Amino acid sequence: MEFRDLDILEKAKQKKDFAKKIGLRIKEVRKANGFTQEKLAEAAGYDSAYIGHIETGRYSPSVYTVWRMSKAMKVDLSVMLEDL
Repeated sequence: MEFRDLDILEKAKQKKDFAKKIGLRIKEVRKANGFTQEKLAEAAGYDSAYIGHIETGRYSPSVYTVWRMSKAMKVDLSVMLEDL
């Protein structure tokens, strides 16, 4: 597949699908490391509602945001992106 060949609707769908996948991964890692949304939000410097929106795929986090969450949970960034 060549990304340049995707139309705007296909790109939007891919972005939405990715947001859901990364959100689920963040939730999985968070729970595996004993963090609540509130605890992660506090440790990473975000609002807990924002964490919730990311985990449900409503928001697509930047790499910087994922990095901050991984550092807050003391896991490598690669864990957050593994198999996506």
